[in-house]
Amino acid sequence: MADAEVEGNGSQHSHRKWCPLGGTDGEGVLRLRGQAQRGAQLRARAKGHAPSRWQQVQVRADGSQTCRLTMEPAGQPLQGRVVDQNGAPVRAELGTIAFASDLQEPWYDTMAADGAFTFEWLPDGRVLVVARRRDGQQVRCGLLRADVPSNGPVTIRVAEGGTLHGLTRSAGGEPAGGSAVSARLLADGAAALPFAQHSLRSIGIGTFRLEGLLPGRWLLRATIGEAEVAEVVTVRAGEQTLWEATAPSLQPLRAVLLDERRQPLVGWQVSRVTAEGHTAGTGWRTDANGREPEHSPMLVPADTPVELW
Repeated sequence: MADAEVEGNGSQHSHRKWCPLGGTDGEGVLRLRGQAQRGAQLRARAKGHAPSRWQQVQVRADGSQTCRLTMEPAGQPLQGRVVDQNGAPVRAELGTIAFASDLQEPWYDTMAADGAFTFEWLPDGRVLVVARRRDGQQVRCGLLRADVPSNGPVTIRVAEGGTLHGLTRSAGGEPAGGSAVSARLLADGAAALPFAQHSLRSIGIGTFRLEGLLPGRWLLRATIGEAEVAEVVTVRAGEQTLWEATAPSLQPLRAVLLDERRQPLVGWQVSRVTAEGHTAGTGWRTDANGREPEHSPMLVPADTPVELW
């Protein structure tokens, strides 16, 4: 298929970021110079077709890499408009996520002209559309759940969002400035929503603030030094939600790696794995005795089971 747009990334993890690679030629082939990172994934889209599912890059015997992408059958357009609380059309920033297509990040990021918008060639199934508009210092937002194909134009109503204000503290109770904080909206099992995922660092004495959040249940996570704190909170429109994250007490943990003969494994890396299956913190390579270096033991929560990888 000629003139298809191809995107790719070099990550197999859920937080993947996609970037455009180019378009296919008359033979439907995209040729790239250089060695792509192993484990890369590609996907394609073209007018008249729904986006393809991602495919893994395959490595041939000669070291070259190839990937075959199959376009899905033609999708359906979704038309609608964005209005304010009084029903008047407004111009807004838009994004979508389609659950029926393996697309975990939005494909579209556009501005609605006079409140009207059209998303072309969406895959059939459940789609979330998010609208966001800034009026002066205030952010107004709206979320719509739509089924494709739809029975007609849909309407997204933007309104005042919620505000999240918080404080990160160390295990001793002191404000922990510079802590990393992330917030993710939990909606229909989505891994990510456009404009509904934030990552920042606490400022000053450990305070942070997020404005214009979509109402709903948010998964909040704070990394305070070597500790992690997570909690689900409910954000309501027009209200301020307060979240205080206090780091748990940590204790040092040392590890030794042995093979099936009880012999030390040299040069292996030891890492901690979170409950979500993600590698947490820094890993260390074992020394000649199969142990972590004496100067860098892991710090883990004192009262929580730990899984090592």
